[in-house]
Amino acid sequence: VPALARAQFCRTAPLLMLAASNPALPAVGSLHVGVVESVVTYGAFCSLEGQPGRDGLLHVSHIDPSGGRVEVAEDALAVGDRVRVRVTSVADGKISLSCRGVQQGGDAPAAWRLWTPSHVLGSPPTARTLEGLECVVLSYSR
Repeated sequence: VPALARAQFCRTAPLLMLAASNPALPAVGSLHVGVVESVVTYGAFCSLEGQPGRDGLLHVSHIDPSGGRVEVAEDALAVGDRVRVRVTSVADGKISLSCRGVQQGGDAPAAWRLWTPSHVLGSPPTARTLEGLECVVLSYSR
């Protein structure tokens, strides 16, 4: 084997061994359903459905789908919760996950499901239309 080919093989051998030992690593950017296996102070470990033996870390800074801040992972997630996650990186066989910007389904924790208003007010609302409502959420668009 020529020296150049041997040097090239030596550089790529660790990558080939990683690919051989992990034939089904998820692609970065792919969406999966994750089942929370354990919750720790810095996030939650989720197993990926359809990827047996694959789990990743959902860091506390990436838990809230709307991009908000979660102080303690236990406040947002519990063992057994099913959440939709995006793979943000795969390095040395470690998978990083994020819920930011991922549409959550009906199997997500109740606080994460999309809320649909029972009553939509006209624009602009008046005191008379607001007085009978228990809760008011205001939103605007440009």
